[in-house]
Amino acid sequence: MRVSLLAGIAFALAASPLIVPVARAQAVLPDGEGKEVVQRLCTTCHGPENFINKKLTRDGWDAVIYSMEQRGFMPTDEEVETILNYCTKYLGGASTKVNVNRATAKELESGLDLPSDQAAAIVRYRADKGDFRTWQDVAKVPGVEARRIEDNKDRIAF
Repeated sequence: MRVSLLAGIAFALAASPLIVPVARAQAVLPDGEGKEVVQRLCTTCHGPENFINKKLTRDGWDAVIYSMEQRGFMPTDEEVETILNYCTKYLGGASTKVNVNRATAKELESGLDLPSDQAAAIVRYRADKGDFRTWQDVAKVPGVEARRIEDNKDRIAF
């Protein structure tokens, strides 16, 4: 019994690299110009499920690429432009408005390209003080970077 359990664990560990590509294949990037570049460069370290639902603006995607470059990602300038164009057009959220009076912290984070601590601060403030009326009200929340809210004011709904 003990030998078969150890053999089973050894098999599972040995087979795990085979399982990861199958799991990654489940999240599919939308077809569009630049998909092959994004697939080739952006899915070598992680699967598309890590970024396919982020719904960021062009500036948000640029920040993601910059962050990846700080970790060793080395695309050419042309590849960066292709990735930015693809992600903005096919994975972007610029046309999606976020209701700051109803959204969860996770929705605020992805929909308005906010850090998780700022999104959580908005939800806490809203719970304590009530609904927001203007984007300026949201920008006044302690712990929230007003400039980020102003940059996203066209994507905020009430």
